[in-house]
Amino acid sequence: MLQEEVKFVVKGHEYTVKFPTVGQYYGIEALKQSLGRGNYNMMVQSPLRSVQDALDMIDIEATLTIMCPDLIKDLKVPITELDIRDYLDVKTAYLKQVAPFFKSVNDALHGITDAENVK
Repeated sequence: MLQEEVKFVVKGHEYTVKFPTVGQYYGIEALKQSLGRGNYNMMVQSPLRSVQDALDMIDIEATLTIMCPDLIKDLKVPITELDIRDYLDVKTAYLKQVAPFFKSVNDALHGITDAENVK
């Protein structure tokens, strides 16, 4: 059974990300392309660690902008304007809670069941 939502904490505030709608899902993907300034697909092919870090930043910003606008409001600036130290708080919470949740969403889209993930 897929989770309906996931909760995560950033700087003492709790936020909820609910299971995405179709529109939210492709909105995230479209925003990734926009944030990557048309270079997202080329960046994905790069082996450079710095480029992979930038892709993580883009993925996190796109997902949270669409799925958790309350966090973006509370940050008072877009993620692109955060100091790297503040971004690391967001990234840590995202990787611990939100990323596994979205992995299950992506797995469901590809027909992968929880039993297949255990192997």
